[in-house]
Amino acid sequence: MWVTSMADDLQQGLGQVEGKLSKLIERMDQQDQKSDKSRGQVHKRLDSIETRFNHVETRSADMSEDIKAMKPAFEDFANWKQRLISMRTLIWLTASAIGAAGYAVAQWLAKAVKGLLGGEEVSQHNSYLLL
Repeated sequence: MWVTSMADDLQQGLGQVEGKLSKLIERMDQQDQKSDKSRGQVHKRLDSIETRFNHVETRSADMSEDIKAMKPAFEDFANWKQRLISMRTLIWLTASAIGAAGYAVAQWLAKAVKGLLGGEEVSQHNSYLLL
């Protein structure tokens, strides 16, 4: 009887161990499923990031080619800008020279008119010639 009781206890203990192992295996299977699902989501995200990165690389290469194609136009614009600055300076210098020449001619005419009038004072109406 004592042997039977011990065998029953042993069998009951083995049953409990077997139940716990079954639960442990079940939990591990659930964790594996969760891990597989999580890894799948991570791989999807990585694939999405890779796709977007490849798209950005392609667009970057296209933009680089476009910029290289536009470079001569930018250089031409810079050259034209420099020419316009030079032309503006030349126009300013020419206008200054014409203004100075006009002033000199006006003074000369004022002196000539004054001399023709016999040294008389020039009237107020023509006083702008004496600048």
